[in-house]
Amino acid sequence: MVKEAAHKFEQLGSRVTTISLPLHRVGMPIFMGIGVEGVTTTVAKNNGVGMGWKGYYTTSLSEAYARGMRTNPDDLSPTTKLMLLVGQYMLEKHYGRYYGKAQNMARSLKAAYDDALRDADLLVMPTTPMKAQPLPSPGASLIEKVARSMEQVANTCPFDVTGHPALNVPCGMLDGLPVGMMLIGRQWEDATVLRAGHAFEQLAGKDVDAIPKFRLGNSA
Repeated sequence: MVKEAAHKFEQLGSRVTTISLPLHRVGMPIFMGIGVEGVTTTVAKNNGVGMGWKGYYTTSLSEAYARGMRTNPDDLSPTTKLMLLVGQYMLEKHYGRYYGKAQNMARSLKAAYDDALRDADLLVMPTTPMKAQPLPSPGASLIEKVARSMEQVANTCPFDVTGHPALNVPCGMLDGLPVGMMLIGRQWEDATVLRAGHAFEQLAGKDVDAIPKFRLGNSA
C-alpha cells in the first residue's frame, strides 16, 4: 500500500525509484544502545531533564518530575521500568562501552541516509512495520506488554538518532485500520518534507483513487 501511495507522487511530476539501504536494518539496535543507558541517565539520575543542554531549562518541570519519581515510581510503565533496570546494569557492568559504541555507529547510520538523500529529495517507507495491534489484556505477561510497546518503532526510531526530519502521512485503510507512509528528508530541510506531505494530502483529497484500500488476501 505504501509503495502504491509513493508512486502517486508521479502524478505531481516526481520520479519514484526503489533503493537499497541495508544499514537501516540496524537502526533500532543502534537506537536501543543509545536509548537504554541514555534514558537511565536522564530519567533516573537527572530528573527527566539531563545535563549539557544549551537551551532553556524548565526548572519547575525537573522539580515536579523529581518529586513524582520519588513518590510514585510504581506508576511507570513496565517498559520504562525495564529500560531503567537494563540501563543501570549496562552502566555498572560495562561502564558506558555499548552506549559509546552505539553513538559511534550512529555516525555511519546518519551517513548512509545522507548518501541516499544526495540523489533523492525524500525517502519513503512505511511508518510502522504492521498495523495497529490490540492493546494487551489486563492479564497479559510482561513480555507481551514490552513487546507490544516496542514493535511499532523499527522504522521511526533511527531518525531519533540521526536527526533527519520525518513525517507520517496517512495513505490508506487496510481492514478498517489506517496505514501510514513516512517521508524522510535531508537534515534542516523540514519544509521539503512538510510540502511533500501537504501535496499528497491535496492529491488524495481531490482523487479518491489516490488512497488505496485493500483487504487481506487480495494482491496489491
